[in-house]
Amino acid sequence: MRQITNCSVQSSRFPRAVAISIALYLAASLFHCHAADAGGRVASAELLDDELVLIPAQVFAETLELVPDTGADLSYLDTRFKDRLGPPVEGGTEHSVFGDKPGAVAYSGEPILVGGLRLVPKLLGCQDFAGLSMLSGLRCDGILGMNVLQDFVVCFDFDQRRFSLAEKVPEPVRQRALSIRLNEGPNGYTIQASVNGILIRLAID
Repeated sequence: MRQITNCSVQSSRFPRAVAISIALYLAASLFHCHAADAGGRVASAELLDDELVLIPAQVFAETLELVPDTGADLSYLDTRFKDRLGPPVEGGTEHSVFGDKPGAVAYSGEPILVGGLRLVPKLLGCQDFAGLSMLSGLRCDGILGMNVLQDFVVCFDFDQRRFSLAEKVPEPVRQRALSIRLNEGPNGYTIQASVNGILIRLAID
């Protein structure tokens, strides 16, 4: 997914998540985890699609379909909402697998409600998701990126078709899961791993 980095203003204004540890619950049968186990604030939404991983979210008093993406630095909305975002507040070069795009801009964040939890990203990008929607055959209105997800434990429960955000790591997960540091790179976040004793980095997407 795309992201904006190397901005002309101080880079500290773009949220970073270098020292984040995120627990990914891949299946309820593995972790026996429920939202009630988490404590603190919890948001839970039904997965609209578990291949593209789409969730419903309220933005501009409308129900949009967003992709939670731990590989995206910013959160994004489709270009059809551009007129509602107001003037751009920052600019820079956007890096993606499709190449660099100088002159990309970011906008002030709009409230995003997921499962009744109000999330306000500091910045929002704006991209055309028509191509992704056409290729997948599914509607895609934007991305829920790391400038929102960095503050929560992220849960994908594909057995129950649930996506959840929690403020605390549930005790069953704390006992049985690994917590792995994310490393920030020029095009997203990676974790360190090894294959046959050779150190490698795996992209988190």
